[in-house]
Amino acid sequence: TQTALALVSAEVGCSLTLASVAANLNDPHVMFVPVAAAEAGDLPDVHLRAAWRQDEQGPAVRAVLDILLELTGASLAEY
Repeated sequence: TQTALALVSAEVGCSLTLASVAANLNDPHVMFVPVAAAEAGDLPDVHLRAAWRQDEQGPAVRAVLDILLELTGASLAEY
């Protein structure tokens, strides 16, 4: 997220991000505009993916994966 917003600040692109990220970034070159469902109109659904290093099995990564798997009902064996 920080890299993406640094690129936005450097005029290299744009990014979608969470409201919590916007609330905590103090960069005068970056503007945040809320996107509400009513304003989104015909925007396509967004399918998010979790990403982590394949060789990383530390406790923090495992904890996040466990929560994601519980919330989604998915299993790592599916991927």
